[in-house]
Amino acid sequence: MKKFYLGLLISLFSTAIFAQDSNPQSNSKTVYSNWKTFDNSYLDSPEKLFSEKKANFGLSKNDDLQLKSQKADELAIEHKRYQQYYKGVKVEGGEYILHTSSKKMWGNGRLVHGIDAASTPSLNEAAALQKALAWFGAEKYYWEDPKQEAFLKDTKNDLDATYYPKGELLFAEENFSQNGSAYQLLW
Repeated sequence: MKKFYLGLLISLFSTAIFAQDSNPQSNSKTVYSNWKTFDNSYLDSPEKLFSEKKANFGLSKNDDLQLKSQKADELAIEHKRYQQYYKGVKVEGGEYILHTSSKKMWGNGRLVHGIDAASTPSLNEAAALQKALAWFGAEKYYWEDPKQEAFLKDTKNDLDATYYPKGELLFAEENFSQNGSAYQLLW
């Protein structure tokens, strides 16, 4: 019986691996779920792919993808991770990775589509922190404990290290869906 379930699982998995994107306009084919291969004309400057083919990624004129990190692996494949921004503000959960070898380029990731929210916060960082602290209502926080602060500074070997929270402005929503209609600006 175990062999039957293993065979069924392998069969279902292999079907998903070879699924093809049926949209001939996309200029890419799906290799696995959201994995796509791209035209080799972008090998020399992969960033052009995002600016010239924004619509193919479901991005609006207000969306941008910025290089977050890059590294090459032992097979000489370059992996570039891009962070999604909307109106210059980070979109939580919006990332895309381009993988390039000397002969081909492919990518995968998760982008948020259809954000339509203001990019100017109604609260500044300090006011947002005060609201968060009031909501949590703890008796004491780590940054208020000199021993905890000293431990962190020592552990990180950084005299400026602190547990005191630093706000980050971003777009997000509770379920991190790819449908941006519920995304809001928050700290």
